[in-house]
Amino acid sequence: MRSLARLVAAALLVIAVMRLPATAQETLTNESIISMVKGGLSEAVVLARVRSGPANFDTSTNALLNLKKAGVSDKIIEAMV
Repeated sequence: MRSLARLVAAALLVIAVMRLPATAQETLTNESIISMVKGGLSEAVVLARVRSGPANFDTSTNALLNLKKAGVSDKIIEAMV
């Protein structure tokens, strides 16, 4: 009986793990946006990433000005706000 209980527990664990996402998405920050832009990713790619996942952006005036100084386009900044 114990082996059956262990088998059922193992099966449930496997099912639970299979339901987890394959990869956890990184939470985007201002720094990650700057990194993507400076790394040469296109505006379209950065915008798609901004729209697709979790984010924790600093949208204070100083932070927005820093994004602009770092070369982040207005379209990307607008998507972040």
